[in-house]
Amino acid sequence: MRILIIGAGAVGGFYGTKLTLAGEDVTFLARGATFEALKKHDLVVKSFRGDFHARVKAVDSLEAYDPPDLLILAVKSYDTDKVVEQIRPVVGDATLLLSFQNGVENELKLAAAFGKERVLGCVCYIGSETVEPGVIHHSARGTVAIGEMDGTKTERLRKIVDVFHKAHIDVHASDDIRKDLWIKLCWNTAFNQVCTVARATVGVVLESEAMRRLLRETMREVFAVASRHDVALSESVIDQHLTLSSEELRSVKPSMLQDFERGRRLEHETFSGFIVREGKKFGLAVPINTTLYEFLSFLDQLSAKELNL
Repeated sequence: MRILIIGAGAVGGFYGTKLTLAGEDVTFLARGATFEALKKHDLVVKSFRGDFHARVKAVDSLEAYDPPDLLILAVKSYDTDKVVEQIRPVVGDATLLLSFQNGVENELKLAAAFGKERVLGCVCYIGSETVEPGVIHHSARGTVAIGEMDGTKTERLRKIVDVFHKAHIDVHASDDIRKDLWIKLCWNTAFNQVCTVARATVGVVLESEAMRRLLRETMREVFAVASRHDVALSESVIDQHLTLSSEELRSVKPSMLQDFERGRRLEHETFSGFIVREGKKFGLAVPINTTLYEFLSFLDQLSAKELNL
């Protein structure tokens, strides 16, 4: 399968390297130091399950690039609008679109731009970090759920899942990918943001009863917004996020904390920002997410270096 991955960072790089090693025709759209690194050496994944690496194809422009079978977005969600315009020339009649991104809005944006019939939903749970250009540290999980946005089982879904499975990726076909996206939004809105504000790993915040209460109330506000989108989430989702799923990620610094420590833009608009906007739309009170949003908006204007002074 001919696959184009937009972004060669901690998520796109991890899965793209596995797909390359499985013999798929993978090309990364990369930029800056990452593009230069991939011209010189393999894309390296240092994994707790065993290191692996591959020589990968990388381009820094899509000029003259032919439409792929599968186009994967693996950039921050705040870049989606820009990437949509960037990929327009290479989205062919048979190209399928898949988002490895955070949030519940990316699939809607892709559907609006290219037609909902081209879009599959996807949820990735992985602990990974780019430690230098072209080098990724994989510390937890690496699971993927892929599904049709309307919940149907199709031949194209089976084919994509099979490609991922052959690449030794822990993947399954989802019966309700919309619900899965909201379940992940609950985790992200709680752990990404609370860990960033606390400047602590998942495990450290889980050790605090006060932080666990904050995480729980943050997720309950996401539940309230989800219900207005006709997505019913069980209280057991919160319990699972606070126990089993997060136990596997105890040593992980969530991606937003990684970005903050590197002085990069934060992704809070996708998490609390979205919940605050939707809360206003539906007349719902979301005080925890409002506070987190205001706090993170402030932090987003600073660098970690400034706060260390």
